[in-house]
Amino acid sequence: MFNLAKKNKKYIMKNLLSENGMGIIEIIVVVAIILSAFVAILQLTFLERRAQIIAREDIEAYMLARESLEATRSIRDDSWANLSSLTYDIPYYVVINTNVWEITATDPGPVNGYDRWVEVSQVFRDANDDITTSGGVSDPDTLEVTSYVEWTTAGGNTRQVDMKTYLTNWQEYR
Repeated sequence: MFNLAKKNKKYIMKNLLSENGMGIIEIIVVVAIILSAFVAILQLTFLERRAQIIAREDIEAYMLARESLEATRSIRDDSWANLSSLTYDIPYYVVINTNVWEITATDPGPVNGYDRWVEVSQVFRDANDDITTSGGVSDPDTLEVTSYVEWTTAGGNTRQVDMKTYLTNWQEYR
């Protein structure tokens, strides 16, 4: 009987020791899982913040490009000669001077970290009077205006957006 009790005691002690060891392993696994989840949530937070910054920069750049096109349209409305006299496919800068938009070849430099400019291009029309990119006849009463906005991101990358529109000498036909 004494021998059986001794064996049972050994068996019980062995089980207790293995359960204690298993408890420590379980705690380590749980801590590792919790830390992994915390790191994943932290990375997701940083990724979301970066996405918000990129979206804000893109929206601001597109708004500036659109504003440049509208400023060019306003300059055209003052006089078609303001645009038709420009050299094709070189950068021009739209600036506001005493509440009036002007177009100049002098770069004013970045404004709030964004460089912006417009380029005026010649337009050609085919036999059906449709705008074409190859061949055709030059249309002196239509210009293609492309607005560019360029900036450097927080990571040091240079990004650029552009928008195009066609402007016509509509006042000639009034």
